[in-house]
Amino acid sequence: MQIIENARKRTGKPVFQYHEVIDLEYYTIRQLSYKPAINYILQTQRQFDDNYPEVLRTVTVINAPRIFPILFGFVKPLLSKQTMDKISVFGTDEEKWKAHFREKFPIERFPPRWGGTRKGSDEFCSQEDVWVEYPIPLRYFKESKLNNCF
Repeated sequence: MQIIENARKRTGKPVFQYHEVIDLEYYTIRQLSYKPAINYILQTQRQFDDNYPEVLRTVTVINAPRIFPILFGFVKPLLSKQTMDKISVFGTDEEKWKAHFREKFPIERFPPRWGGTRKGSDEFCSQEDVWVEYPIPLRYFKESKLNNCF
């Protein structure tokens, strides 16, 4: 909701919805099937549905592993029909999901990682209003920072 508020202030335009991209490239099957995380995501989505109806415009899942449809099958019955209608899932074929993004979104506002032309400090333009959640590839960390983590 903070990202939406920031977009309103920055653009001076009424912004009421957001598009969510879930890039599963660096996730393991163990992480994807972790029950507390699944419960958290479901609870958060229900809270958004109850308190901020229609704030979610679309969800695009990319780099979904082959096991994802099976895992997602357990979650589908717990999501509302309105939410399910907004979800698109793509596997690891970059050309397919990049074509989807080019068709649906202004590509100049999209990070290079997902086929866009937006300029930023990294391929996700993470210094901007694109929020990147874990796991972040190790190549983005400086060696000295990594040594302190382990």
